[in-house]
Amino acid sequence: MSRKATIGIGFTVLGVLALLGLGLVVMRQQDQLAALRTQNEALQAEVKEMENLRAEVQAAQHLRNQAAEIQQLRENNQELLRLRNEVRELREQRQELESLRAANAQLLGAVQGSANLPTNQMALVTAARRKGSLLGVSVSQVNDPRLGGRTGVMVTGMAPNATATDEGLKAGDLIRALDGHAIETTGQLQTEMLTRKPGETVLVDILRGNDPLRLQVATQPWPEGR
Repeated sequence: MSRKATIGIGFTVLGVLALLGLGLVVMRQQDQLAALRTQNEALQAEVKEMENLRAEVQAAQHLRNQAAEIQQLRENNQELLRLRNEVRELREQRQELESLRAANAQLLGAVQGSANLPTNQMALVTAARRKGSLLGVSVSQVNDPRLGGRTGVMVTGMAPNATATDEGLKAGDLIRALDGHAIETTGQLQTEMLTRKPGETVLVDILRGNDPLRLQVATQPWPEGR
């Protein structure tokens, strides 16, 4: 074999080897591309799953917010029902109190209109009055010019150790109202005090001179033996 033929065969072998190497490189690149495509598809699937999870989380949060709003509405409704019940009970108590005041007024009117009551009836009246309380002052019914021709109740003196003195009531004060209820007679004042418990604070509207005042006065229990 001649030298030229040998060289030609060598170049041919090298060309074949080069083609084989290039083919291997191409195959390896194709494998890498396939792997990259697979990884990309996996990443896209993960991204889509994350988006779905984010949407589910947002939906769950929305549901939790709705549940919290519903719970708050339920609590508000329960509180409203409780307040309504309290208002109804207060109205019923007020009606009972007004009925009691009316009954006490009739009782005092009957007592004051009867000079001599039987002992047993007087005992019942005394027991009923002792369930109430006192202002700790002595009073008298007066016709004072400051009242425009109406009658009123004047403080004429203070009971010993009366808390009314500490609270501000003084002899000469003209009592106009107690807890917003107008007072024009000693009977009305006694009626109001029949429904007050000892130690309860009442609002007393007075005239001191020509100055209107509102005082907070702690009521007192009836003395023992009276």
